[in-house]
Amino acid sequence: MAALFNPQLQLLFDLSRDFVLTHSTPPVAVANILTNSTTRSVYRLHWNTITPWNDFGTRVIQYWNAVPQHDKQENVITQGAYADHFQSVGFSQAGNEGNIKALIDLFVQSVHSSAANGRNGAPRPSDRHSKLLRWEPGVEANAHAGIPDFVMISEYGHHPHRVTAMMEAKNPWQVTPALIDQVIRGISSSRHSS
Repeated sequence: MAALFNPQLQLLFDLSRDFVLTHSTPPVAVANILTNSTTRSVYRLHWNTITPWNDFGTRVIQYWNAVPQHDKQENVITQGAYADHFQSVGFSQAGNEGNIKALIDLFVQSVHSSAANGRNGAPRPSDRHSKLLRWEPGVEANAHAGIPDFVMISEYGHHPHRVTAMMEAKNPWQVTPALIDQVIRGISSSRHSS
């Protein structure tokens, strides 16, 4: 018998926002059989300028240090749910971009939604956060030139509703420091640029 959805059910969250946002993500094994990039869209984007975000790590730490302690200590997910997400990803293998996107959905998107967006009734942080979503062709996506794999988008009810980040999942075994430098300098071949 299938479980029935109960909107009145109150979950007992027992892992804090601090715990889920400061622990590393589960390791993912590389599969024995690997594929090439699946980015074949006719709307592939070519950037006019790409600049490394050299202070990204510093800015994340500055932001986290400014988060109020009560926000860090709020419980936002159950140990069981977190463990299920972690174990599902940690014992998996990735051999193509589809696998990688599914693993991001399974762990990163789920944990982010709990910590930043009040998933399943979890307490929200004091400041607003964008939602991390898998982006597929459809009504909202039609306004973009190309379909990124994931977006961060401002939540409904918080105008203006806008895309705040666009992300592409890539096969990590095909992304080398030399190729990243080529993309930044604008000399990468079309086979590797997107």
